[in-house]
Amino acid sequence: MDTEAAGRKHNRMNRKIFGILLICFVCIGNGYGHAQERRVRPGDRLTVTVVGREDLNRTVVVRADGTIQYPFLGSETISGFTLDQLRTLILIQLTRSLGSPPQAVDVIWSEDAAIVEIKISVLGQVAAPGLVLMDGQAGIQGALKEAGDLLPGARRNDIKLHRTTSDGVIVIPVDLERFLESGDASYLPPLQEGDMLVVPGGTLSTAVRVIGAVTSPGLYQAPAGATVFDMVLQAGGFADNARTDNIRLIKPNTGVSEEYKVNIGAFFRTGQKPASPPVEAGDVIIVPKRLISYRSILDGIQDIGSVFTIISFFVLISR
Repeated sequence: MDTEAAGRKHNRMNRKIFGILLICFVCIGNGYGHAQERRVRPGDRLTVTVVGREDLNRTVVVRADGTIQYPFLGSETISGFTLDQLRTLILIQLTRSLGSPPQAVDVIWSEDAAIVEIKISVLGQVAAPGLVLMDGQAGIQGALKEAGDLLPGARRNDIKLHRTTSDGVIVIPVDLERFLESGDASYLPPLQEGDMLVVPGGTLSTAVRVIGAVTSPGLYQAPAGATVFDMVLQAGGFADNARTDNIRLIKPNTGVSEEYKVNIGAFFRTGQKPASPPVEAGDVIIVPKRLISYRSILDGIQDIGSVFTIISFFVLISR
């Protein structure tokens, strides 16, 4: 009996060892196969095809940080993935977001696929408002990503797409929130060259953004009755190279963008605040820079020593 028991124990041990060796062999074999397979790198072009969902088909470029602009994929880094791994990742993300798996997902290399870049404006509650150059197929999500992404309080369900047509400017509603909830791409219209996206702020957007030629650009709370000049003072005042004759006030909630002149010289002479428009939560103030600043000129001619020459320089740049 002892001999039979020992024999059974020995057989179980052999099967266990064989199983471990088999697993190791499979892992080594798979690892060798994957090591020889081409992997995704920055700069690669890939075409994603989703059977039954033509709205999710697109060609993308892998960015320098290893990400791609594709719905529901977010900021997932795919650099180093094989195509099989990328197919699996996209399938999992689409299944999670759409509530059911698509019929099939395929990803192929697309070295010859043409990538068309477009330039659009993204204004309002984004981290870096202004012009962005982007892949035309990246869509609205790609545009928002290029603009630094949405700020807290941005109204994702009330984005407006302003487009200039032969009949004038039209406004197309964009509901990013419904798209993320339903996966219905009809909530995200495709972008065209020259489009302008305006992202309004909600109740959390209680600050005014001051950027450009000010001492400390950033977000600042606007007290009741605050004006453009008040917000510039909160941002530390004008920088030496600021253009005070061309300050831009952008109101994302209405899509209005206007320019104003602030007479800073009168303020220093009289102590009276210069006239400037009132601001409200969510506004963006842009103070442009001069190509040549007074300080740079002084630094450049400090060794000349001629009062006449200094005065002549200021006369020239003031014309």
